[in-house]
Amino acid sequence: MKVLLVVSAAVILGGCAAIQYEVMTVDSAPPAAAAQTARCSMNSPAEKPCLALTYADQWTSSTGIVVKDVGEKFCISVLPHQVWFDADRRNTPPYGEKGSWMMNLAKRRHENEGFFALMVDVRSSDDFAPSNTAKAVKVPENFEYVAESTGKLVLYPNDALGPESDPTYYYRKNNSGFVWVSISRCGRQ
Repeated sequence: MKVLLVVSAAVILGGCAAIQYEVMTVDSAPPAAAAQTARCSMNSPAEKPCLALTYADQWTSSTGIVVKDVGEKFCISVLPHQVWFDADRRNTPPYGEKGSWMMNLAKRRHENEGFFALMVDVRSSDDFAPSNTAKAVKVPENFEYVAESTGKLVLYPNDALGPESDPTYYYRKNNSGFVWVSISRCGRQ
């Protein structure tokens, strides 16, 4: 009976003690604004903001908005209290980070912007060609982006480039999470 009590106590106490912890990433919860704001689409009304999801593990996330004219202006706001992850590094959009010395051994997609800076661009195709028209969203509210070309309005995090044969490698390998972004058309330049 004593042996059974000792074994039972050891199992119960041992089962409660954690020996090792694993880092777990958690997606940003849908913002309260999502209940009242429609998702962005080609038919989104010009005067009303719409919401777009930007995925950390994708080369580009389409907003659903088609830019028909050069000079169209978009007001972009990152909804508050959101995070996304570059491996186990937690990032708060739209701001990027300098990265560790090891991260800086890799070439970034946009060298003048930090890792995981939120980028906005207009793309005419889904290719992996470098873009000179992408801009970093520098402020969380009412950042103004002026389209320099026509095509799809896209968002993405700035991250390391994979090898030439697979430029999206680092996006798929260790990025996770997504962020909600509010977009509205705000005139022309």
